[in-house]
Amino acid sequence: MAIERKNLRSQVREELLARMRSGLVQPGEGINEVQLAGELGVSRTPLREALIALESEGQIESENGKGFRFVPLSASEFRDLAPVMAALESLALELSPPDE
Repeated sequence: MAIERKNLRSQVREELLARMRSGLVQPGEGINEVQLAGELGVSRTPLREALIALESEGQIESENGKGFRFVPLSASEFRDLAPVMAALESLALELSPPDE
């Protein structure tokens, strides 16, 4: 089994997705490229490549002259996801060990 080497753009993309999932960034929040590149220890080139990839996936959007921002869920997306989240929370409770 070969170990996959990810390029820097892919690593930055994965980190941005992880930050979105963990709530470190909020929907609708603007992205400061200079600050984020510094936090990640990368130049702006792989960061911009990752942002463009995420934009093509619909995870973020760009605004002319304003840069990128994380896309908030629409009301219909929230309605679609709410039952899934409820089912997962219920399953997590069922699988958790009983309190002693």
